[in-house]
Amino acid sequence: MTGEATAAADEGPRYGKPLLAAGLVALALLVGPGAWVGAGEIGRVSAARATGALTAIGADWARVEADGLRLSLLGAYPDAAAHGAALAALAGASPLSRIADDAARAAPSRGDPAADPAPRPAPILRQAQAGAPVLLAAAGDAATATTPIQEAAPAAPDPAPRATATAEAEAEPGPDGGAEATPPAPVPPQPGQAPAEPKSAAAAPAADFGSPLTLARSGDSLVAAGAAHPDLVAALRAALAAIDGAPELADATVPRRSPPDPERLALARAAIAAVAALGDARAELAPGVLSLSALAPSRDAADAATEVLRAAAPEGTTLLLDISAPPPALSPFRFGVSFGPSGPALLSCDMRSEAEGREVLAAFAELPGAETHGSGERLCRLGVGAPSQRWGEAAAAGVRALGALGAGRFEIIDAEARLVAAPSVGPGRFSRVARALAAELPPSFALHLTPPPPRAGPRMQGAEDPEDEGRAPRWLALRRDENGAVTLGGGAPDAASRAAVAAYARARFGAMAVDDAMSLAEAAPPPTWRRAALAGIDALRPLDRGALRYDGEAVRVEGASLRPAAAREADAALAPLRELGLSARSVVTVDLPALAARLPLPGRDCLISLAAEVAADPIGFAPGETSIEAGSGAVLDRLAAILTRCSGLVVEIGGHTDSQGRESTNQRLSQGRAGAVLNALHARGVPLSRMVAQGYGESRPIADNGDEAGRAANRRIEFSDAAMSAATLGEGGTGPETGPDREGGG
Repeated sequence: MTGEATAAADEGPRYGKPLLAAGLVALALLVGPGAWVGAGEIGRVSAARATGALTAIGADWARVEADGLRLSLLGAYPDAAAHGAALAALAGASPLSRIADDAARAAPSRGDPAADPAPRPAPILRQAQAGAPVLLAAAGDAATATTPIQEAAPAAPDPAPRATATAEAEAEPGPDGGAEATPPAPVPPQPGQAPAEPKSAAAAPAADFGSPLTLARSGDSLVAAGAAHPDLVAALRAALAAIDGAPELADATVPRRSPPDPERLALARAAIAAVAALGDARAELAPGVLSLSALAPSRDAADAATEVLRAAAPEGTTLLLDISAPPPALSPFRFGVSFGPSGPALLSCDMRSEAEGREVLAAFAELPGAETHGSGERLCRLGVGAPSQRWGEAAAAGVRALGALGAGRFEIIDAEARLVAAPSVGPGRFSRVARALAAELPPSFALHLTPPPPRAGPRMQGAEDPEDEGRAPRWLALRRDENGAVTLGGGAPDAASRAAVAAYARARFGAMAVDDAMSLAEAAPPPTWRRAALAGIDALRPLDRGALRYDGEAVRVEGASLRPAAAREADAALAPLRELGLSARSVVTVDLPALAARLPLPGRDCLISLAAEVAADPIGFAPGETSIEAGSGAVLDRLAAILTRCSGLVVEIGGHTDSQGRESTNQRLSQGRAGAVLNALHARGVPLSRMVAQGYGESRPIADNGDEAGRAANRRIEFSDAAMSAATLGEGGTGPETGPDREGGG
């Protein structure tokens, strides 16, 4: 009864795959020509997988031809062991294919005792066995990353020549991906030949292929399947127990008798640790081969898993790893390059793809003195989060503009681009380069310009002699503009001091904000040069804008800030210089009008200010259109500045039209214009949570529509309290007037 049950159990795997293959062929016949195209693709993928599998086991004598679901093994095999290993590799690489053994025995060399003079059995057509090791995780366009630890040792030759052909032994699953071979059926002796003595099962050579141990994780489920000794299962459980948060192992293995060797235990532990750490992963352990495919949560996790598996793999093991990771989200998305006396420098480089990085670095390499030191994928970070599909185009345009400028800095932070000129750049050149860059930059980027400081202008009192008016300072000049850009100028005593001061400035203000325009001085430096430079940087740090001069004897800082405490902080930063005997003075102005312009506005004052702006400079629209005219950019900037100060108020942007045209058309037009204003203000930094857009069409006139003057007054954009407008709308009233628009149509 037990034998019958076992035989019945074996029939399922034996006939399940042929039935599935037959079903696929029948389906192809039913669905018509499209199925033959799919069959051709299956053949190409199967051939690619099979070729990779043969390469992995070192079967360089073999080649494969595919015809739909049929794989043919061709070539001259050196011995029976190599022949059997190749057939097993094909079965594992393409489980649904039918394997045709069309290989021939290689011609024996003279004096080769391992040659097999017996005639080769007729080619057989076998169905691939389920569970054979998959040696290639991907085929076609996505190639598997293969890391060979060591080439597999060549198979040993047959121990003695065989006088008769023997039937191929059926292989049963062996330990952890091995196989135990059943004794071959006895062959009747030829006439005049003594009967051969039967061989024991232990004497029969064990095959080196069979069902692999499979470890698969999906979500919180981790399953082990295949043939495994209880000691191996216990080792897998122990390895999981040592990992925090690892899922429990679901044991679906079938027991086998032979215990695993220590090296296989170590590799199995490393494999299950990698599968547990990577999340969605699948690993298969076959003799001499570990195949793993996974989607890692990050590139660091993928690299760590690869290193663990390489360290645990015994000598002679081939690793077939296909571990992918999603690109990281980069925020903010940055690119920056500077061009100074020492040549161009890449400050930051975030890119969407390697191809985009190569395009930008090609533009960077054209700058005089540029050194890329490698490929784009190593210099640039790849990730997601770019504000535009034309990010690389914008970065390359900025690099070319910087090359035309000759000295300065270009940077992009998200959708904000900035071109900063060095003090040595002439105003005319900067204007020409800025206009060209504005025309070349994609429209989704906002360009900010920082021109070079004037060469001659108001002299800081007490900072320099009259004859030095408009000239570069002899030793040190630091400048911080209202945009936060810092320029380092003057003559540094040596390259080491210059590098130290520039590094300190970048640490205090940010790498993207500092432009090093210092040169190396020819005269002997003051002994306090570096101390004065570092103290001056600290003195500029609390200021919104300012400048520092050092002539070797005196240090003077002038600037402005919105914080009254900034004056004390700047003066305290200069205190150590006074202890060195230097004259150090700071003059800091608190900009009270600018400070008042940033204070929060009560709701009523906010609405009054908005009404005054649109009354003085109405928002213009093309007749009958919802697009805002280009000349309204300035008033929108001022409206956005007011709205950012409105505290505790949600503002309704109301669109209104005159009575000309159809009422439904006027309603849509007013809604579109209100939405256009909302989008324009949001682009200038006003949160969407503080604005709503509402179109009223012609329903709320404030003047007579019978004449042109009245119709012009009715075509308007109003700002009101959203809560009050909702209440008024419910009562059927009209909202307050805040100003007309300039053009109209409807």
